[in-house]
Amino acid sequence: MANRYQEKLQYARAFEIWQDLSSDAEISKGLNEVDWRNAFLSAYHSEHYNEAVRFSKNLSFKSIHHFQLSDLFIGCLIRSEARDSVAHYFLDSLTSYIGNARWGMIQEEKLDFVRLNKSTQGKYTISLIDNMGESENYGCFPLDTTSYYFVTDRFDDNFLHRRDGRSGHNYYSIAFSKNKNLDKPERWKEVDLYKFHAGPISFSPSGGKLFVTVNDEIKHKESKLKVHTLNLLHFYKSEQGWTPVTLPFNSENYSTGHGVLDTLGNLIFVSNMPGGLGGTDLYSSTYENGTWGAPVNLGPSVNTMGNEMFPFVSSAGILYFSSDGWQGLGGLDVFSYHTGDLTPVNLQAPLNSNSDDFAFWIDERKSSGYFSSNRVESKDEIYQFNVPPFDVRFQIQALYCETKPIVSDTVSIKDLNSGYVHKLITNASGLCFFQGRENGAYEFTIQPSKWAAPVSKTFIVENQGNFDIELKPTLTDQTVVFEVRNERNLPIQGALLELFKKDGKKVKKKYLSDTKGVVKLNRSEIQGLDSLRISFINHSDFRWKNKTEDFCEDSLFVKVQLNKNSERDFINLDLILYDYDKFNLRPISKVELDKLVGYMKKHPDMKVELSSHTDCRGTAEYNERLSQNRSNSCVNYIISKGIDPSLIIAKGYGEYKLKNRCSDGVECSEEEHQQNRRTELHILLNGD
Repeated sequence: MANRYQEKLQYARAFEIWQDLSSDAEISKGLNEVDWRNAFLSAYHSEHYNEAVRFSKNLSFKSIHHFQLSDLFIGCLIRSEARDSVAHYFLDSLTSYIGNARWGMIQEEKLDFVRLNKSTQGKYTISLIDNMGESENYGCFPLDTTSYYFVTDRFDDNFLHRRDGRSGHNYYSIAFSKNKNLDKPERWKEVDLYKFHAGPISFSPSGGKLFVTVNDEIKHKESKLKVHTLNLLHFYKSEQGWTPVTLPFNSENYSTGHGVLDTLGNLIFVSNMPGGLGGTDLYSSTYENGTWGAPVNLGPSVNTMGNEMFPFVSSAGILYFSSDGWQGLGGLDVFSYHTGDLTPVNLQAPLNSNSDDFAFWIDERKSSGYFSSNRVESKDEIYQFNVPPFDVRFQIQALYCETKPIVSDTVSIKDLNSGYVHKLITNASGLCFFQGRENGAYEFTIQPSKWAAPVSKTFIVENQGNFDIELKPTLTDQTVVFEVRNERNLPIQGALLELFKKDGKKVKKKYLSDTKGVVKLNRSEIQGLDSLRISFINHSDFRWKNKTEDFCEDSLFVKVQLNKNSERDFINLDLILYDYDKFNLRPISKVELDKLVGYMKKHPDMKVELSSHTDCRGTAEYNERLSQNRSNSCVNYIISKGIDPSLIIAKGYGEYKLKNRCSDGVECSEEEHQQNRRTELHILLNGD
């Protein structure tokens, strides 16, 4: 009967029978090596480790090796109450028989680690949540101060006979409590998880996403045995309730489970999928374009040849998980891993024990949390813990010129112990914040722009506390951007920007605004110049004193508004008109040209092009000649009023730049043709 239960992996029932058989002196004499092996396995898998060691004493080292029980045997020695001397005796004898010194050395290191560390107390203080009665419970995951979720076998569905043959317990399901002591739990029913075991469960910080592990029963094709594989389910909350999301890496051929989100929204989960490093490994998946991406193994810095499971990522980005592959006190131990660490850190006793310790959760703001352990009679129970905070917080201030915040720029923080580089973005005050660690060493660096050299500061953590790091790069240059617009906030193209030397009279350089009304300069280009003027025909001038040294930004933006002149000073080029087929100036045209003369005398270094245009009547060659004559007549008049000939150019375009539809062959009115007979003015740079 015991072997029949064993074949069905119903170890709890099998163990009860083997325990009765082994207690009878006469019957136990008739048990053979296979029987004692099965007794050992039933005790091990139902978590009765002391009994497993007792059963193993009836196995020869040959049998232990032959049945591939060596690693399980050492695991039992570590988890059981066997004395150190007894454990080392068994190990030495088994190693000698196997003849594998490498294996023996690894197991010896495990036993030595337990011997040296089992009395070493870490910084955690723990207390059992002792109001749970006889039920087994694990994996507490608080969502907020009134929502606590955990896994329990307390709910007995009598008519469904929901019992696990392997452990003999009710199937696990999700419980919900409204207080931190997990009083008066109720079954959580928002998602139907009644099929088999359910748990652990986790939520996103907002509570809008959840991940829960369940197991499916699959019948093996060859052995006909029913095999349970774990699957990770994902749901998001909508108005209709919890909506399932497909995880593409679930499979009937291997297990996935224990899903949690990290601080970047990536999914961290456990799987024994092919290609891993050991039994179960930790993987990461990123959510992109509406689906979860291919899993990425977290690699040998986290995973081992053993089993890694029950991950949790704290708000500070620290990964906590349980492992029986890294050196521990026995069974699963809880470890912490900070990105960039060489190896995980064992959290030590009393949080860890020689049994399984797992499902760690911490609120770093309160320095408290929960974990689970089967350290007492192999029963899964939930513990609370507190940890004295070693609080190392950095406030990084990035400034130009002592006072100007460097906004939305990247600060790099290199962990000098691991080489890993964290990247943070400064806020509107030029600040960013970083949580350091005990015995940490960090290099803080910022290189805000092409105009500033990088600045770094190093800090070695010796004590806890709040620390200020100031990064103050010096600007070697600066981009100065003038945005020229009119009173309607529309960009002005072709506005003239003139830079003056310190005497305020002689023009040093000239620039024209582009199609967006923008002129960009480097501070080095206006070094030594005391002022500038921006002007545009028929608009007021803008003057600006050069005080770029007073502005501590890598880019300085100057808003420029040029308002339209009054009617008295407004040069109405539309009034510079010509009779058909004529190029002599009308009297009204001379009035407008006199205004232009006055404007150019106020801007003695301004160079302009005065262009003339005709309508389409007549040949193109004739019209080009006519327009040039008309332009010449204007320019000659302006020169006669005392304007330097080098500052004004006459250009005739003929009919090549019509303003309307009136091209050859199109019938138009005289008024429409008159629109094309016009004079235009454009500001030029000296080289044009």
